[in-house]
Amino acid sequence: MSAGCFAWLRISRRMSRRGYTSAALVVSAIVGVCILVFGQMGTFVFCGLFVVFAFFEASVRPYAVAVLLAQQEGDTGSASALINFTRTFTGVIGMFAVMAPVFSGYVNAVGWLMAGGMLMAIIAWVALLRSSMPLSGVK
Repeated sequence: MSAGCFAWLRISRRMSRRGYTSAALVVSAIVGVCILVFGQMGTFVFCGLFVVFAFFEASVRPYAVAVLLAQQEGDTGSASALINFTRTFTGVIGMFAVMAPVFSGYVNAVGWLMAGGMLMAIIAWVALLRSSMPLSGVK
């Protein structure tokens, strides 16, 4: 995950936040599908795919938080608290979801949650980019 943060510093010299976020969302969705298809092949396959997902998540997080905080003109403490609450709450929901009887095992649950979560994120990202809503630092 540390490598993701440093990678963004180098990549940002050649690529915009908008372009990198779009690419990271698509790659992360593909990783989720790959976990569904190949994740049961073994621990190293699952972990290798998960490392790719963690890399992109870690590389996007620092500038995503900066962009989110830039949208707030006054109470950045409240904005920061909301960001951290949302991240923690999403993690809690994910921990409960992977144990749902709907899924046939942990690996399958993680794959569905990653692929589904990233698909929802892609839809939200495209809608946000196409909207007239200003997004300081991105559009």
